[in-house]
Amino acid sequence: MTFDNGVMGIPTRDNWTLYPHGEPISVQLAMTPILIGEAGDDAVMIEITSVHDAPLDSEDRRLLEATRYTSTMISYYAPDGTLTAVNPAAAEAFGSLGGIKSDGSFLDRFAEPEQAESLLEECRKGQEPSGEYLIRTRAGVRWHMLDLHLGRDPVTGESAVIAVEEDISSLKQALFDLEGLNRSLEDRVERRTGQLEAERIRAEQANQAKSDFLASMSHDLRTPLNAILGFSEILASDATQPIAEMQFQSYGRDIHTAARSLLAMVDDLLDLTRIEAGHADVKLSVFSMDDLLQEALALVESNRQERHIDLNVAVTNPATVRSDRRATLQIFSNLLSNAVKFTPIHGSISVRMKQRNDGSVVVTIQDTGPGIPASEMANIFQPYVRGRSDVAREVEGTGLGLAICKRWSDLLGMDLRIESPPEGGTTATLIVPASIAR
Repeated sequence: MTFDNGVMGIPTRDNWTLYPHGEPISVQLAMTPILIGEAGDDAVMIEITSVHDAPLDSEDRRLLEATRYTSTMISYYAPDGTLTAVNPAAAEAFGSLGGIKSDGSFLDRFAEPEQAESLLEECRKGQEPSGEYLIRTRAGVRWHMLDLHLGRDPVTGESAVIAVEEDISSLKQALFDLEGLNRSLEDRVERRTGQLEAERIRAEQANQAKSDFLASMSHDLRTPLNAILGFSEILASDATQPIAEMQFQSYGRDIHTAARSLLAMVDDLLDLTRIEAGHADVKLSVFSMDDLLQEALALVESNRQERHIDLNVAVTNPATVRSDRRATLQIFSNLLSNAVKFTPIHGSISVRMKQRNDGSVVVTIQDTGPGIPASEMANIFQPYVRGRSDVAREVEGTGLGLAICKRWSDLLGMDLRIESPPEGGTTATLIVPASIAR
């Protein structure tokens, strides 16, 4: 090293402590790269000058002074762990010579003393361990990077353990924070992945429901269309004129009924499409809730009478509200139509309307039908989902009624709830605010 890094013929000086007969002697070494012999072999000439009791030279004084300002903590220990010397950085961290306790032992500085015992044992076996440890300091327990070196005490000449320490608490905290951030990020990614998977499943289910709905609708649309085409063909054909003359009024009614059924299905599809596309035409006005309810009841009256369903209506404090009259009528009509369609013959329907202190109006429509299974409650406001196939086949309609009601109620600031207890029956509750802003 000296020959490779030094300049030929120029000595490199260094201060050492030698231990002849176990007694420490301070010396200065002058190591000079030279060439010897005819072959010019590499060599190093070493001159040793005793500096025992001599004053420190300028280089030594500078190096000694530098130890006063370094943040690296240096401590001397006897092999049994007794503290013998510290530099200023160590004294500041641990207190004056003697450490935290009066005996200043190596073990006292460790948050886990068994670690200190293990390290001292390794040193006594000739090893020089290092690592990161929790150390007790005047500022509390801190993380230190600790390097232990074997040497001799330059004063007594006895074996010594030299501890070189650096406070790495800030770095450890940053690593802990980074690890926590990584875990948090992994958790967020996992949650988001789960959400995306759930959304994918819902999208697939919605797509399947729409496909099933369209397949069913193709049949539902054909039925009234076939009736319209069939009866109109009888009326328009020369071959069937005698039959048409006899059944003219009956065929006309059948055509009108089929056309109204077809128009209702088309209206539902168009209404839902407009609302979901954000093109719903909201027209605000002040109207009587009692009058609106009577109009909605009139729309389902013929069907109710055909099914011999009892109707009980109670209106408390007739009120007026400011909202969209046509949309509110559509909500009432759909809810009442569902109650009539799903209530068995000779069943009953109860309608209650009451104004609250804040001016809002609460309307409840309760029927004695079979109710809604708990497994289907989560999807009752989803479009294109008609519930159990056996019920869907028996009841006319597109299955879009509740979806349209929910979207209109959300758009108009209303609160729509559907409840169906296990024992049967369904209760629809609609809360209409006294007024909504444009």
